[in-house]
Amino acid sequence: MSITVRRLSKRFRSNGRACCALDQIDLDIADGEMVALIGPSGSGKSTLMRHIAGLVAGDPGEGDVLFDGRPVQSGGRISREIRELRCRIGFIFQQFNLVGRLDVLTNVLAGAIHRHPMWRTLAGVYPMQERLAAMHCLERVGMDDKAAQRASTLSGGQQQRVAIARAMLQGARTILADEPIASLDPSSARRVMETLARINSEDRTTVVVSLHQVEYARSFCSRAIALRAGKVVFDGPATDLTDDRLLAIYHHRLDGEDGPSSSPSGPAAPVVAAAPEPEPAFA
Repeated sequence: MSITVRRLSKRFRSNGRACCALDQIDLDIADGEMVALIGPSGSGKSTLMRHIAGLVAGDPGEGDVLFDGRPVQSGGRISREIRELRCRIGFIFQQFNLVGRLDVLTNVLAGAIHRHPMWRTLAGVYPMQERLAAMHCLERVGMDDKAAQRASTLSGGQQQRVAIARAMLQGARTILADEPIASLDPSSARRVMETLARINSEDRTTVVVSLHQVEYARSFCSRAIALRAGKVVFDGPATDLTDDRLLAIYHHRLDGEDGPSSSPSGPAAPVVAAAPEPEPAFA
């Protein structure tokens, strides 16, 4: 699914001061692209992801978000079509959002609840065809051998791959992953990124992933969009993210931007260390 964002802004007040989380954002993401969203902490990455998904409305009277030309939100109002559109949008959170006491298969089957009456969901009764489809999704992310295991017993990387399988069963044509590897060790992070890249390549699923680890953006995404203070300050091939350009994005004022530059040792510094050597995606 293609994504169109026009004149999207989000302002709010914090401690009595006016803040601008998003400032007139304009973006076009083509169907089947894999895009990295990067930028310092507080730059607006998570806010933008939630607006694209229709979880939050922009400022009243301005801004539009569309999927394949259909409105997610317009002028600060969430579309009446949002429930139907959300069935096609998979949102992957940093903290996985699995039900720890339930087994892995049941967590994945939660992605299909929009296709079944409420009583099936409450009773945990799903058709065999749906269960087979859920197992196929788990197989594709390398987690089919954990289907009967409680989700709470899995590692962080394993839980994130289960969350991706749930989005696949949902039938998502777009996956929005909000810092999905921020809390993972390098090996688990690489495996999750390989999983997202494989879905993008094999299924032509549009993937937008926000990252602090810039090296993964370079390795797995064809395009990168950088935010700073709620504005787009870079949009181009991820291979063009040179060290000098990253220093400009993370450490220096851009185009006369107001405010102090970030300290190289501060929290906004990007993680650009080389990623570990590749390993089998589904070992």
